[in-house]
This record gives sequence, C-alpha cells and structure tokens, in this order.
Amino acid sequence: MIHIFGDSHAQWSWIQLYPLQSFSKHGTTCYSFGRDKLDRLNIKNIENVNNIHQYFLCATYINNDFIKDNDIIIFSFGEVDCRNNINKYISSTKTYQCIIDEIIAKYFIAIEENINQYPNINLRVCIYNIIPTSDFENDIYIGLVENRKEYVLYFNKKLKELCNLKNYHFIDIYNQLTDSDGLLSSSYTCDKIHLNDSKILLDYLKTNILQPNEVINLHISNAMISFGDCFSSTDLLDFSKWLQLFSDKYDTIKLKGQRSCSTRNILENPIQLKTPIEFDNLIKYEFYKYMSPYSCNVITILFGICDLFQKIPLEEYKNNLSKIIDIIIANYKNFSYKMVIITPPYLFSKLISRNRKFRNLIKYKEVCIEICKDNNYLCFDLYDHIQRHFKYSLYGDDEIHFSEEGHQIAYNGLLEFLQQNSIL
Repeated sequence: MIHIFGDSHAQWSWIQLYPLQSFSKHGTTCYSFGRDKLDRLNIKNIENVNNIHQYFLCATYINNDFIKDNDIIIFSFGEVDCRNNINKYISSTKTYQCIIDEIIAKYFIAIEENINQYPNINLRVCIYNIIPTSDFENDIYIGLVENRKEYVLYFNKKLKELCNLKNYHFIDIYNQLTDSDGLLSSSYTCDKIHLNDSKILLDYLKTNILQPNEVINLHISNAMISFGDCFSSTDLLDFSKWLQLFSDKYDTIKLKGQRSCSTRNILENPIQLKTPIEFDNLIKYEFYKYMSPYSCNVITILFGICDLFQKIPLEEYKNNLSKIIDIIIANYKNFSYKMVIITPPYLFSKLISRNRKFRNLIKYKEVCIEICKDNNYLCFDLYDHIQRHFKYSLYGDDEIHFSEEGHQIAYNGLLEFLQQNSIL
C-alpha cells in the first residue's frame, strides 16, 4: 500500500491514483508539523489526530495497524510555507535560507519520530517535492513571484540533501511541471496552486519506486458520478442499488441524488441546506472535488418522477434539466468524460391505473430524448428498457422503486448502453 500524509498536495497531487490512501489537512505548514511533531501528525494513530482530515480512495478503515511491512510512506509538506509564510519572517538578521533550514531540520525530526514507531517493519520513506509556484496574485500568496520561486527551489534542494543523508527517496518531478518562465505550467493545474494530473506521478512511481514484482496495480482511477433523485442517492441505498452495482466496474462511484428531488429542488436548494445554495455554486465548491481528483468516465443525470409528483410543468422541467446540464458542462469543461441523460423509469402498471397522472411520465421521458437529440447528448431510455422487460416483480412494495430484480435489470440495461458507446 501507498500512504500519503501532508497538506492539500497530499490529496490533490495523488488522488487520481488508485489504490492508495491519502491523509491531508489543507493549509498545514511544514513548520507546524516540525514544531508539534506527533501532536500534529501521528501516522500510527491517525484517527485520534483531530486536525488531520481523512480522504480515502481504497479503504474506509483506519486503525493502528493499517501500515504494513514494505509499505510506501510519503510526506508532503512545505508548499504552504513557501507560498505565504517564509516571506513574512525574513529580516535583516534572518535570511530565507536560514528560515528554511530550521523548518526542514525539524521536519525531518518529526518524520523520524513517526517512522520510529515501526521498529520491526521495513518502510519505504519518501518525501514529495514542492511543486512550482505560479504567478497567481491574491491574499494567499505573499511575496513576489520571483521570491517564491527562490524559496521553492531552495526548499527542494535542502529536502533532497537530507533525503540523501537519511536514505529516504526524494520524489522530484519539479522540472516536469514548469513552463518557460519556471512557473507551474497551466497544463497541470486548474487553480494555479495544485497539481491536477497524476499521470506524471504514476510514471515516476512505476519507474523509480515500485519494483517489477509489486503486487499493487497502481493506475489512474476511473469514476462514475450520478446526479438526480432518489434513484441515484447515496442515502437511499435501497433505491440506488442499480447504480451501485457499477462498483465492480469503477474504482469510485459518487451518487449525488436525494429523496423527493425534482429539477426545481436541486436548482433551488440542491443539498437541502437551511440556507439555500445555488446549484452552480454547489458544482463549483462541493462537487468539484468529485470530478477533479478522478479520471471521470461518465456523469449520469436522472430526474423526472419527482417533477411529475410535484406537478412541475413540462416546459419548466425542460428548462431546468437543460440548465443543470449546462452548469455541469460549464464547470467541467476541462475534464474528459461522457455525459448520459437517463430518462425516468417506467412505472408499475397497477399504479398507473389507480392514478391517471402517472400516465404523463412518458412525456417527461420524451423531453429527455428531445434535449439529447437537440444537443447531441447521449440518452439512455430507462423508461423503454424497463417497459420492454416489464413484470410485476421488478418493483418493490411501493410500486415505484426497484426490487432486487429490478435493480439488476436496470443495471444490465445501462451497462449494455455504456459498452455500446465505448464508455466501458
């Protein structure tokens, strides 16, 4: 297993890779880790360190024995120091070199205290370089860009020197990330701070650290993200099992649906907060983390049944669904993925016979198909698929949501659709 500990770069630089574990606290400085040592980060008892936030890809458990013999341990600190701290403490009597020397000396002591907790096992210890600074200018950048370049270069130089002394591996991809001005290339970042492409690190690990006989199958992860109503809800597992079946095809499944959620609901208050948040902002600040870290293969969108229940007019449904699609496309324009619009499913015939309004569900399906034809989007006709395979046993007791058999039928249909369109 590969374990990464550090600041936000311990998450964002590596999170496309699977399988591994990343533990990060955004904004944590190398200085504070060196000062506080085990009180700041204790890799043997990570669950009890309140200021370390866990991001995980391959495991949902944390205990005192999660680090094993021959595991790779990577530490990632220092970028925050170079970006907005070192410049503040330079004086006539203290150069940036002296400040960095002191920070790094304590940094390595803190690392040793962590590693020494495993005296009976072999750990491959690595130190991740600080990635290049950028020309971004705002309140989180302190000092001139040329000065920040000097801090980063000197910081990396000292890291490399101490790694050689301690027999740690220094992960150095700095030169691969720079543009002609020696700054972080825009090709590798979305926010001018973090790396958003782990391919370089994947190649580096396979070439320089992983052995030919390593069991671990390290690769760029794939992901499915689903927006919609209860048919794609993480909180309603019994309703969304058909999508969760894709966990054997994708490393990561993100279901962002909600009970009784219509297109109107998600645009007005997408996560049912006391203080409403616009869907566009939710995409930017909440869902963005589900896209940027992963190599996302497909985004699915499924609304319609709740729109019918809430008597949302077809024209509004069409406008809302189009707006949702446009927002996602606008915010994820830099990522490679396929979008699939899923029609609402066909409903149980007895329910339709008892309530005439359910017969109008086909009109919401037709709106989905119309939007897809007009904009050249992919459309999976779940309504037609369920209708063609219809039998009473496809539905649960509420006569709306799928039974186990229904989940399997719906899954099989979408799976075949994705395969036919070269998405899987």
